[in-house]
Amino acid sequence: MERLGSVYILEERIGAGAQGDVWKGHKEGSEEPLAFKKLRSDLARERNVVDAFLKERDTLERVDSPHVVRLRDMVAEGETLALVMDYVGGGDLADVIREQGALAPRLVASYGAAIAAGLSAVHAASLVHRDIKPANILMDDAATPAAPRVADFGVARICDSAASTRSTNGAGTPLYMAPEVADGLSAAPSMDIYSLGVVLYEMCCGVPPFIGGPMALLKSHVMMDPGRPDGVPDVLWDLIGRMMAKDPAARPTADQVGRTLTDAAPGLAGLPAAPRLSSPPAPVPASAVARTVLGTPASAPSARSASAPPPSAPPPNAPSASAPPPSVPSASAPPPSVPSASAPPPSAPSAVSASTGSVPLVPSPGIVLTPVPGIAMASTPPPGVALRSIPPVPRPSGGTVSRGAPVRSGGGTRPGGRKKDSRRDQVLIITTVFLLAVALVIAGAIVVQYRRSSTGTGPNSSGSSTHSSAPEVTTMPDLVGMTTEQARAELPGVKVTVVKANAPSGEKEGTVLSTDPAAGEDISDMVTLTVAGSVKTIYLADLDSTSSAFSNDVVDMNGVTYDHGMRVSFSYYNSSQTSEWSLGRHFNTLSGTIGITDDSSQSGAAFAVDFYVDQELVQSETLRAGEFKDISLDVQDGLRLKIVITRTDKKNGGATVGFGDFQLQGDSDKVPDLDD
Repeated sequence: MERLGSVYILEERIGAGAQGDVWKGHKEGSEEPLAFKKLRSDLARERNVVDAFLKERDTLERVDSPHVVRLRDMVAEGETLALVMDYVGGGDLADVIREQGALAPRLVASYGAAIAAGLSAVHAASLVHRDIKPANILMDDAATPAAPRVADFGVARICDSAASTRSTNGAGTPLYMAPEVADGLSAAPSMDIYSLGVVLYEMCCGVPPFIGGPMALLKSHVMMDPGRPDGVPDVLWDLIGRMMAKDPAARPTADQVGRTLTDAAPGLAGLPAAPRLSSPPAPVPASAVARTVLGTPASAPSARSASAPPPSAPPPNAPSASAPPPSVPSASAPPPSVPSASAPPPSAPSAVSASTGSVPLVPSPGIVLTPVPGIAMASTPPPGVALRSIPPVPRPSGGTVSRGAPVRSGGGTRPGGRKKDSRRDQVLIITTVFLLAVALVIAGAIVVQYRRSSTGTGPNSSGSSTHSSAPEVTTMPDLVGMTTEQARAELPGVKVTVVKANAPSGEKEGTVLSTDPAAGEDISDMVTLTVAGSVKTIYLADLDSTSSAFSNDVVDMNGVTYDHGMRVSFSYYNSSQTSEWSLGRHFNTLSGTIGITDDSSQSGAAFAVDFYVDQELVQSETLRAGEFKDISLDVQDGLRLKIVITRTDKKNGGATVGFGDFQLQGDSDKVPDLDD
């Protein structure tokens, strides 16, 4: 036991996370259990974090909801920063999914509605959670059945102030991260909605929609839509699809999610859970429209707002897009009939050209406009489209100009013979149209410049392989077999990262072995070339560790013997072990196998294994007896590696986590000898 501040007593450490450790304890003179989150010591030394910690107190304490783990107090003493919260027994939603796999649809709706209600309270306080995931949803066993409560809200907001954090936009877990987070956009409630959509998906089938390393996960969230698992009811699948929309504006609010799930719950009663999956169905490429909001294809049409109705289907006799336009009626022909007031108005076409993304200008009859590059223009309004009536504009002379009225051709007069006013009307319309055209040209130039600067293709860009005169590549060419220089030349305007791999027999050094993305796939903001080269390998067990609990030893897992293994032994539940290694920016990848060793006596043991690079959580795995997982991490430019193992079952007994032949690989000219 130890003291925290002047009135709190910490009894036992019950968990660890990306920002710090979690303890169970109580207030002096009270037996009510409380939970304490102590921030990492390096965060507590950050002046910006301390300032934010003190500033956020009033805001965080305003959140009061039965669906949220309430903040009771905040402690700041010396280099100790801690949050005092309700203690919630019953584990977390990650435990529930590990034990049960896919949940029954009625339970998914019930849990989802409660989590959405908690998020609604967080958002109402002008907060964004930023790290919604099953491990941050605690199960309150004081209720029957156990009820989910949102935890750790506001912690990421405080930790964002640390200048040393490497995570994208300061917070988040790649498995559940909204695609716009990768673009560095400011935190918004829609990001939490996307993450909750991923959590609903995982509750439905037992696994998240995308798997892989951090970079692969971010790319999947940006470029792919989740595959649909068998057995997920339409109402849940449709909601998940809207919550995981690439366009943040197309996602529902937390209130809307809660209402939808509450209304759907009675109809889901009695439906069986979907089959439990070990890996998600293959994702499908997101449409160009969905990706436009993230700044990918510039030629794609704009993403449609969630509130905008879909375009009406054309009538059966409407001319096709390729058919010639109908002939313009002559001056003597009778005007088309005007629909009655009770008839529905015809559907207006989109204001944005589907092929160019530009706004068409529709001049009045008799006005000739000079085409401007990049601006779509039409000489007449589309057939059947009525112009909206606009109130008259007062004139200095006491007359009015009807802005929706057509301009008569030269020589005509308005009723009353006021020919001079007619000419003024023409001048006014010509001037207005001219100014509108100039404004659109300027806006187009600004958008083009912004796209160039954001993609690194502008004249002052420092991105690799930039050619100002070459068109930007949007689809990956087949580069395998080329030299590195030839491959770069095929990727003008694209940021290129080169990773070396051991050259196959007879392969010349510097030859491209593979590309990510593969040939024929769409290019986002970066490509990786794996080229033949000289690679040096060092076993992690041979590097100095900060913890003696990680002992170097031969490890037997699943009948396989690993000579360069490590083992970490546990005897009690809720215990945790941490170790760090210095990488020195020398390595590119870390790979190996983890599992519970064959000589473990407690068959019901379960563990969470978290991997951090420079304090950023890059991968999190769960282990049970009989599970063995291959790990492959991108550690390029990493200074320090940290591994945190937490026992998550509720039993005591001997159990050991094994690390089988974990290898660090890097360019031979960068990796020093261990004796150096």
